[in-house]
Amino acid sequence: RPKNFYKSVPGAFAYPFKRNGLLLLASGSLIFGIVGFFASYRFNGRLMAGIVGMVLGAYITGYLFLYMQSIITSSAIGEDEMPNWPEYESWWDTAAQPYLRLVCISAACIAPAVLFAAYAGHLGRLLLVPWLVAGCCYAPMALLAVAMDDSLSGLNPLLVIPSILRVPVEYLVSCLLVGVLVFVLSALNFLTAALHQAFVGQILGLFFTLYIMVVEMRLLGLLYYTRKDRLGWHA
Repeated sequence: RPKNFYKSVPGAFAYPFKRNGLLLLASGSLIFGIVGFFASYRFNGRLMAGIVGMVLGAYITGYLFLYMQSIITSSAIGEDEMPNWPEYESWWDTAAQPYLRLVCISAACIAPAVLFAAYAGHLGRLLLVPWLVAGCCYAPMALLAVAMDDSLSGLNPLLVIPSILRVPVEYLVSCLLVGVLVFVLSALNFLTAALHQAFVGQILGLFFTLYIMVVEMRLLGLLYYTRKDRLGWHA
């Protein structure tokens, strides 16, 4: 297996199609698409699922985030194939806890910018965009640390910021690739929305979303796998 991060990057884009990867992406897109379609279905302008749809959406998000974490950890130990979908253990372990973990990661990366803008007056509003950019740059390493530590203690800035500084070039490349992938995803979602076929567009949009998310998580796992000696973390 290549120990050079840059040599590993091209393989990350083919990673979702190895062995049963395509089947996992297709089945996940179909199942999540069907559930999401009915959860968001409106009749005479009213959301039919209501609170049940919101709970179901949170459940699916948590389960999907749990799977993304498993991609990071399996890639971080050198696995070359996508892991299977996580087995159901309990509503807390399989959905609620991963969902709350994702909410905490998002809050940790965005909240400083929002609070600074709200309470620092004109200066805070002026620096809102730079703060948000800094939060977005903080997020990938924080996500990697949380996944590897399997706890929210990975959000600690005393761990995340020094880790970024230990692998600045590789991390910059990772962030740029993530930014490009997010832009591509936005373009693809725009194209699927132009189909004017709600269900088909939703399935295609989910497939593209899953593919790009898997590639992003693979890149983070490879960053750890190829640079774990410099990061100095305990696996």
